[in-house]
Amino acid sequence: MQIIKNHSSQTDIVKDAIFRLAKFSSEEWEFYSSKISEVSFKKKEFLIKQGEVENNAYYICSGAVRYVVNRRDL
Repeated sequence: MQIIKNHSSQTDIVKDAIFRLAKFSSEEWEFYSSKISEVSFKKKEFLIKQGEVENNAYYICSGAVRYVVNRRDL
């Protein structure tokens, strides 16, 4: 899982977002948070391209993401 570096304020933001969806025990959160790492992308860089399978979850801490679907391939 690639999300953000374990900085307390950023980790707290991610934790709050995750805990809105599901509750974790402290042991579960400890395991989950140990998988968090920071990933940076350059402007116009692809996170994933159509047809690829992604195995990571991403939480956007700053910036924006554009989501495009090529309907001709559907």
